[in-house]
Parts: sequence; structure tokens; C-alpha cells
Amino acid sequence: MLASALFFILAFATVVALLWAGFQLFTVQEDPLADRLEELQAQAVVTGNSIRRRKGGGGFLNSFLYVISLIPGADEYLNDTEKNSPRPVSAGRRRWPRSYSAT
Repeated sequence: MLASALFFILAFATVVALLWAGFQLFTVQEDPLADRLEELQAQAVVTGNSIRRRKGGGGFLNSFLYVISLIPGADEYLNDTEKNSPRPVSAGRRRWPRSYSAT
């Protein structure tokens, strides 16, 4: 009886610890020094090659993209695909080639 009660208490504590760690993973981490450094670099007269880093938090998808961007080279790939992705057209309108457009 005591062994089963101890087992369920430890199992409950493990589940609670996993849930707490999961919630902490997706919370926004504030980094005032990095924000200040970014501001100073933006105002600098001579700027070097500044790399804009993704920030974690802000929802599941942003956190997922942040985790993906930590892989070496993946951040450049994400930036390229964001730049090259086609913009959505307004609802109900089609994009016709110039040769087929009705005037």
C-alpha cells in the first residue's frame, strides 16, 4: 500500500515537472542586454555585418522556428525562404500575366 502510494506521488511529481519545463520552454525570455546591444548597433556610425537573431517565444510556431534557427545554417535558410516566398494576393483577385489582362 505504501509502495503504490509512493509510486503515484513520484509519477505525479514527474508529470508536473515535465509540464512545468514545457511551459518554461515556450515563455518569452527577456534579455535586456541583448536588446540594448541591438539598439546601440543600430545607432552606430560604422556598422559591421550585424546578424539579426530570431527571438524565442511568442507562440508555438515562433518557438518552433527559433529552435530550427539554432541549427547551424538553418537561420540563413529560413531568412532566404521568407524573402523569396510569394506574397499572398488579396482575396477574390487573381494575378493574370500581362499578356492576358483585360483592359
